[in-house]
Amino acid sequence: MVEEKDTFQLQFETPPVKSMLLEQLPNELLIYVFEFLSHCDLYHAMYNLNSRLNKLCHTLKLYLDLDGIKSAFDDFCSSPRPLRSQIYSLRLSDRLDRLTLVHQFTDIGIFTNLRALTITDASSENLDKVVSKLHLLRHLFYLNISRAAIQSVYITTALFSLQSLKYLILYSVEPIIFNFNHADIHPLTALEYLEIDGCHVVEFLELLKYVGPNLNRMKIGIHYTNDQDLESIDGQIIDNHRCASLSHLHMSFNYLSLTNFQLVVKLFPNLRHLTLSTFNDDLNFVSAAIWHRFISTYLLKLEKFQFHIRIDDVVQSPPPELVYSFNDLNGQWIDSSVIMDYNFRLDPSLFEFYTYSQPSLDGKYIVEFYDKKRYITAMNDMINIDKNITKLKITLHDDQLVANEPPITYPNVTSINVHSQITTIAAENDTTKNSLICSDIQKSIPDLSKINTLAFTTHSPTDSIHSPLTFTHDLLVMLSNVDHLYIPYNYLLQLLKSPSIVQELAKKIDCLSISFYNDPPLFEDMMRIISLFSARLLFLNFDIYIDFPYVTFYLILPLIMRGICAELVTFDLMLCGQNEQQALTFNKEFKTWFKQCLTTLAKANEKQSARIEYRITDRNFIISF
Repeated sequence: MVEEKDTFQLQFETPPVKSMLLEQLPNELLIYVFEFLSHCDLYHAMYNLNSRLNKLCHTLKLYLDLDGIKSAFDDFCSSPRPLRSQIYSLRLSDRLDRLTLVHQFTDIGIFTNLRALTITDASSENLDKVVSKLHLLRHLFYLNISRAAIQSVYITTALFSLQSLKYLILYSVEPIIFNFNHADIHPLTALEYLEIDGCHVVEFLELLKYVGPNLNRMKIGIHYTNDQDLESIDGQIIDNHRCASLSHLHMSFNYLSLTNFQLVVKLFPNLRHLTLSTFNDDLNFVSAAIWHRFISTYLLKLEKFQFHIRIDDVVQSPPPELVYSFNDLNGQWIDSSVIMDYNFRLDPSLFEFYTYSQPSLDGKYIVEFYDKKRYITAMNDMINIDKNITKLKITLHDDQLVANEPPITYPNVTSINVHSQITTIAAENDTTKNSLICSDIQKSIPDLSKINTLAFTTHSPTDSIHSPLTFTHDLLVMLSNVDHLYIPYNYLLQLLKSPSIVQELAKKIDCLSISFYNDPPLFEDMMRIISLFSARLLFLNFDIYIDFPYVTFYLILPLIMRGICAELVTFDLMLCGQNEQQALTFNKEFKTWFKQCLTTLAKANEKQSARIEYRITDRNFIISF
């Protein structure tokens, strides 16, 4: 009996635990594998399995993105914030009001080893809360605040107390307000890179006193304002200390005179690279003689000079000698060709002056397809001036001339913008002209499959401008991979009258952006549009330039929220206004109704509520499904 019992126990004895195959790898390979996992996945898959894996996890430098999928964000907020001391880089976004939840569930000060922090789309209140905790991050050397209103007086004090900062990036949706009167503000002595977009020139000059002695690179976007006396800049510059350490300057600005711009640049006598981008009415910016004299006198160490200059109110074609005069600068400070593009058939006319080496993101990335005159300095035959062009603009007008010139090749175009200035039906229905334009596009773009975006624009209001129906149909048939459509509302209504166009749109478009310029939309028309795109649509965006049509949207929004577009990921609506004086905002009743509507939906559908996020401000709301 004893032997039988022993045998019985042996049969049910638990076998020895075998280690995972993953654990047989050396530490170096395990760490390499772990670096491909997100913070959330690493914690749930590897942490607390055994002491060895835990120790390896604590050697990592992790990146945490709280702007990712909602489930990962919810998991972070509901967990005990594991491996927080290993988080070296953190991204926060308030696009869907997530910073409000972050403040409820955690404190940014817990990330004691944080080196890099990026904050986007933050409301003023939430931005102040985050900034108030930055002094706890003793090792922070990279800070990026983008798409926020950086106007709180407190922010200046907080930022300029971070003596560990080496890289500071500020992109503000409103002009940045600096306040340097506080006693706790000191120069950022460790700062090496500064990037700011959204300050006035006077504030920028005041800022230079506090950048410290180690600043090497700077990229600045200056906001123009009529009420600032730019003639007073000279006196303020005298009061500033020169920034002798700066070697690279990239400056973007509008309507700052060349004289005042040069007064600013004189503060950086040791510049080696100078890049400028401006929309201006000062023709002195395109004078080779003025630039040669200035650089030879004040920028003796300059090695590279790049620019993209757009001049308005040019009424006649500029002489070719204007661009050829830059041949003397080429080889000294300009390492590539200088190009001058002029298009007198546009309204207003277009005059651009730029260096080939100017980065396409901030320089020449869009080009007019027709009626462009180009002059260029001596160039290497092996380079393609238009290789950086990603957007092709085709302006249509009544007396359109389709040039029979050798086609220019644009190998990297991914977007076509059709801008209509057509005022007659006859011009719109000119099938011969439309066919010629399509033929020219095929000759100029080697791979039409790269084009995924089609945009239709016009000068608002659009009542007197005809939408190019025939040409639109031809484009949609020819461009098989277009899935992004940007279009004025009244254009779209005209397109929907054509069954063949409706068929093409329904099977292609998954990203739709509609601009409302004229009369308010009718519920019946909006339902036609939404029904047409409902099967494929992923992203829907409305830009409203008229008084907000509350009645229509009280009817439309509940349908969108309940999933009339089954695949919809994001719905975004912005009140834009026709001009700066027209400040459109949602009324309080609508904002209250909007929140109540989403709350009711969440209670009715628990599964869907787990995925829905939203944010509403005075001018914008966004819903993520």
